[in-house]
This record gives sequence, structure tokens and C-alpha cells, in this order.
Amino acid sequence: MATRCKKCGVPLSEDARFCRNCGTPVMLPGSAGTGKADQRPDPRQYSQPQPAQRQYSQPQQTPQPAQQRYSQPQPAQQQFSQPQPAPQAAPDPAYADGNYPGLGAYLKSYIRKIGDVLKDPKQLLPTIVLGAVWMALSVAGSFFRTLPLPLSVLSFLTYAQGGMYGGLLAAAGGILGKVVVAAFLNAMIMPLFKGGKPFEGVAGGIGGVFKGAAVQGINEISPLTFGVGAALVLYGFMNSRQNLQEAMVGIVAVIMLLKNIGSKGGFMTGLIFSVASTFSGGRTPSRITVDRVLSGLTIGFTLAVALSALSFRPCVWAGLVFLAISIVFRFLGKGKRQAVAAGRA
Repeated sequence: MATRCKKCGVPLSEDARFCRNCGTPVMLPGSAGTGKADQRPDPRQYSQPQPAQRQYSQPQQTPQPAQQRYSQPQPAQQQFSQPQPAPQAAPDPAYADGNYPGLGAYLKSYIRKIGDVLKDPKQLLPTIVLGAVWMALSVAGSFFRTLPLPLSVLSFLTYAQGGMYGGLLAAAGGILGKVVVAAFLNAMIMPLFKGGKPFEGVAGGIGGVFKGAAVQGINEISPLTFGVGAALVLYGFMNSRQNLQEAMVGIVAVIMLLKNIGSKGGFMTGLIFSVASTFSGGRTPSRITVDRVLSGLTIGFTLAVALSALSFRPCVWAGLVFLAISIVFRFLGKGKRQAVAAGRA
């Protein structure tokens, strides 16, 4: 007699252990009393995909590469990528408000700077070479009545004959001129070894001269003519013969003054402020007044070099005339200011 499933009634084969329809276990013969079903596993359990298999059948997320985590600039990197502001140089004492040292203190500060230079022999190398050239040209002058053209050009460029003729006063002027030329040579050559620009400020100084020479009133004429007169007298002192062979000292003075005007500082600028502070009881001139004096000095030395081509020596006398004109215009300007003040009162 065919065996049927007790649950759904579907006929079962003799060796069936589970109903093919509902999966109910078939009781084994002799186990009806024990209630035990066939314990063999159901084949259908292995026909269905297991949850663990489905878990790994899904595509996994690809981990992000390590480079992407660092593709964005970090705050620390951004901090150092920005250009840092360049340190600003300390202001010139001559332009610090209310800080105008007297002439003595100003000269002492430059003497200390010279002492610092003397401590470094490398700084003196251009001066030592220049001194050797002066001595060689002096010896050559005793052998030649007229120096050959190459030596004559070298003598002109180095101001070698300055102070060698004309007596004690001319010798003193020549010493001052040689100091100026040596200082200029150091200032021009030494920056080249440090990557500097020795002629920086000269172009701006030319424009500053024209600006300082553009006077618009009586009060503005006095400092300009004073500078012209002082330059002519100084040139006549340093170039006693006032000839072209010793004119290099005037050319050097023009270049140094242009650098002072263009760079808004320098030795001559501070010297003028210090002299004015000393002889005026602590009162200092305005910036434009100092610029006009410097412009006058530049014009005066330029004029002096041009006058060296003449056969006579007009520089000192012309300088005294300009100094007299400066004094006259100063008194005229002072009287005009007093008249204006009285009118306002």
C-alpha cells in the first residue's frame, strides 16, 4: 500500500524520507512510537544560496587610495606657501622725526663705521689697490715729461695728480679729494662682490635735481644757490689747478650726490641735517630745503667740471658770488615772511 504524507496527502515512494511537496519528514518504520523522524538532512537545504554566500556576492566598495587623503593642501602648507614680507631696513637717523644728531655726534658715528671697516681687511682692498696705483703713477711721472696716453687716462680716472702741485693748501685739498675718490671706489666696487647695485638711485637722483631746482619763490632760491656756491668752492679747493686732469673728483662728487638724492639718504643728506641742527639751535630744515641744497651741490659740481675746460680758474670766485646771492635771498625771504606775519596780525 502506497504511503502518503500525513500532512498534505501526497503519495510518497518507499524510500522517501521527506515529502517532496511540503518537506514533512517521513516516519521510519518502527519509529512511530518514538516520534523520531528520519534525521538525514534535507537535500533542498543545499540547493538554496546561503546568506553567507549572498553576503559576499555583492561587490565590495573599493577603498580610497592613500593619495586622495593628501590631495588637498594642508593648512600648514598654505601657511608657508604665502610670501613672507621682506624685512624693512632701519630708517636713516636724519629722517627720523625729532632725531637729528648734532654735527659732532654725526661725525663720530661715521668715524665708528670707518673703524669697523678697518677691522675687515677685505673692505680695504680697493683702497690699497688705488694707493698702489697712485704711487706707481707718481714714480712714472719722474721718468716721463709727459705721461703716455694709457697712463694719462689712468691718472685721470684715479685722480692721481690731485694735490701734487700748488703748495700746502693745494696738498690739503688733494688729500680731501683722494679721500672722496677712495670712498667712492669702495662704495662702487664692494657691493659688486655681494650682488648689490652700486649705481642704484642715480637715475632717481637726476629727477630729484630737476624737482629741487624748480623754485617758486624767494625763500626757495637761497638753499639752491647756497648749494651751487658751496660746490664751486669745494671743487676749487680739491682741484687747485682746476684743470680737466684732476676733474674726476668733481665727477665722483656728482655721482655720489645723485645717489644721496635718489636713495633719500646717505652721508651728505645726514651731514646737512646735522650741520643745520648744530648751528640753528636744534631747529632742523624741511625735507624740501635739504633736497634743494643737494640739488644745488649737484649743479655746482657739474658746472665746475665744465668750467675746468677754461684757461683761467673761475670756480672759487664764482662760488663766492653764488654764496653771496644765497645770503641776499635769505634776508629778502626773511623780510617777506616778517611782513606777511605783521599783515596777518
